[in-house]
Amino acid sequence: MAFLLGSLILQCQAPDKEVTHSLPYNFERPKKILELESDLVEISGIAWWGKDTLVANEDEKGKIYFQNAKIGQVFHLTNFGEKGDYEDIAVRKRKIFVLKSNGDIFKVKDPLKEEAKTKKMEITLSKDDDLEGLCYSAKKDRFLIGAKERGEYKGKRVIYELEYGEDDIQKEPYLFIDEDELMEAIHVKYGDRIGNNFKQSGLEIHPITGELYVISAVNRIL
Repeated sequence: MAFLLGSLILQCQAPDKEVTHSLPYNFERPKKILELESDLVEISGIAWWGKDTLVANEDEKGKIYFQNAKIGQVFHLTNFGEKGDYEDIAVRKRKIFVLKSNGDIFKVKDPLKEEAKTKKMEITLSKDDDLEGLCYSAKKDRFLIGAKERGEYKGKRVIYELEYGEDDIQKEPYLFIDEDELMEAIHVKYGDRIGNNFKQSGLEIHPITGELYVISAVNRIL
């Protein structure tokens, strides 16, 4: 399986204007493509652990995979939980956090141990929100959580904020993405070859610019 290293920032602009924002990435010529091992066919989350190390989680198993970022080889495996629907992974000060689609977040202490100590955090979101994206902001010491489904917000995709050390998300969502407006802007630029749905499946904060990058596996929108 090939994993493409790179992301595009999501731009929400008025549908009657062409999206002209340019990015410092050439997605037709990726800097590197890693061939991952067969255990990671269902990879659903990936994050940096160190300069040359990535950590990843697989969709159905409670396992964390430590990988060599240069060649993609797994050199360490940590068990943190039972089988489940695990969607994304984030790192904060040598601790790993794994998001489950039902809103549970697993905090993994000493993750380099084969049987690491794990604490489950239960937030007020549910499986109906179908949570899929998790990232950590070191600048503000908080997590951002992206919902694949609309939940109670009709026509919107929602990103929630969780301050580190707090037991639950902030009551008001951090960010709304107007799906109809976004798709209209995309169709202006790319035409009807792109479908009509945006369902966020991953997000990350650029470590230098602070920009929020969002990806949708549905229709492969970045």
